[in-house]
Amino acid sequence: MKKKIAVFASIMLALAMVGCSQSNNQKIQEIDNAALFDSIAEDALINGDDLNTAFTEAMESVNSADNITISAENTVDLGEGEAAEHTDYKTDVKIAKDGDKSTGSAVIDNKYNDDTSKITAYYDGEKLYFTTNDGDKIGEEMAFEDFMSVVNTYSLSIFPDCIDKSACIEGKNGVKEYYMTYNPVALENQMKTNLEASGQGITDSETMTVNYSNLYAKTDADGALMTYIYVLDANYSNDSGNQPYKYITCVNCTNTGKTKVDAVSDTDSYMTTDEYTQLLQERMAAEQTTAAEAETEAAQGEEAAQGEAPAEQTTAAK
Repeated sequence: MKKKIAVFASIMLALAMVGCSQSNNQKIQEIDNAALFDSIAEDALINGDDLNTAFTEAMESVNSADNITISAENTVDLGEGEAAEHTDYKTDVKIAKDGDKSTGSAVIDNKYNDDTSKITAYYDGEKLYFTTNDGDKIGEEMAFEDFMSVVNTYSLSIFPDCIDKSACIEGKNGVKEYYMTYNPVALENQMKTNLEASGQGITDSETMTVNYSNLYAKTDADGALMTYIYVLDANYSNDSGNQPYKYITCVNCTNTGKTKVDAVSDTDSYMTTDEYTQLLQERMAAEQTTAAEAETEAAQGEEAAQGEAPAEQTTAAK
């Protein structure tokens, strides 16, 4: 990652260790189903390569748009009962062309179990102004492509070789709805290959068994993406045992051609990245000093208590 986005990106990564709006809950329940294609007519089935082409072009329409609002919500549930871990990661990204410059703004909310955090950001075409969960304001120069690479939590690539079934249902005004399900074994192998290629890999004691994995996408008459939902239902096993795993992504694209970014006006109040780094170092030093003082005070209190013991014993004897 380029140096220019190091500070903002590191905060983003710290937030993200990822449901949808209420209006999409019913559709999610439909897609979150091992028997999804039992309710899809035979004459709606299409070739997997055709679905891949349509979805890829629809996603490209989002990434190349000059003016659009993209709302994404990613949830992960691992385990069950009191030990379950839940992550809910939401981003609202607004893009708008301002003359010959691309501007943008974003709100990123993250919830991990009971812990919550939030980042807001505004990109003016040359510089990014963002506010951390602690209220710190930082300004950082970067290219628009770098800004988008950090806030893009919505892109999804299809693995054509893993597709088991796919379908397309045409509606009114040229709207099309696409459905797809992966072959579980093929997807497991693909995920393993991806992890190994990234240098992460998995240990011999770790396994991810896919139960089902489905995709729903909706495009307009021009083939531009309106909505997509992706669900992965699996079981994760390691030395500690077997745990259910559920990953859901929901993305909505709205206000194309009408979006206005959320700009900030008090840009002079934002620190430089160097000033922010220095502030973090000062905070860390202060925390270390406070911890050392607390440790010293505790040790002195323990010594005093031990020193008083003989006197107390003498008094008791008298």
